[in-house]
Amino acid sequence: MNTKWHRETIEALGIMAKKPRIVNKLNAVVAHSDDPELRKLAEKLIKEILATSSNTEASAPKQMSNGVPTAKKALEYCNSLAYRE
Repeated sequence: MNTKWHRETIEALGIMAKKPRIVNKLNAVVAHSDDPELRKLAEKLIKEILATSSNTEASAPKQMSNGVPTAKKALEYCNSLAYRE
């Protein structure tokens, strides 16, 4: 399994940037990842990020527990695979 896309998801959830930039990173994950669970999580994250009224330039999506509730689950999943020993 290519962990590049797990790390890309972690990065997308941790950056403070405009929504299109974050969504573009997650779209790349959906398009290129070979992990079906990661693709499902990324699709759900895209929907949540686009639906939230929060400013993603002021706080990263991983800090928006109400607006992007899937972020915590996605981070746990990605960290367990991307940085395993």
